[in-house]
Amino acid sequence: VVSTQSTWDSLFVSKYWNPLPKSEDGSINSTSNSSVAPNQMVKVVLRSVAPGSMHIGDKPKTLPSNFTIGKLKLLFQNLFTLDPSLQLLYAVTGGEKGEVAQSLPLDDDMNDLAYYCVCDGTRIEMQERDLEEEKRKKKKKKKKVLCVD
Repeated sequence: VVSTQSTWDSLFVSKYWNPLPKSEDGSINSTSNSSVAPNQMVKVVLRSVAPGSMHIGDKPKTLPSNFTIGKLKLLFQNLFTLDPSLQLLYAVTGGEKGEVAQSLPLDDDMNDLAYYCVCDGTRIEMQERDLEEEKRKKKKKKKKVLCVD
């Protein structure tokens, strides 16, 4: 019996997030599996786009597909010295040879790379949270709530 949630997840992933590599003619390479096996190793590139650590450069890594986002944040902390609570992680595919890059937020520390369909060649980018901007947005939202009567 297949659960409705897993069916919905697979439909969502196939429509909005396609990590499969493209062949020379631009078509999707159908020889790859769209689901990532739980014990499979994936080759990714870790990159910081945070102002304080972007000079460090890319770090190629091979990670198990069951590596959680929480563990990934700790790895980013070791490589780029940014506290996990300040990290925003994104899985990025495409962007080469004039392609449009696709970006997917890795926003649940309990989920693993397989959940987000991270596959070989995916670039995982770390951005730094803008705490000042978050405060301004929170204040604006609070003002709007107070004005509604």
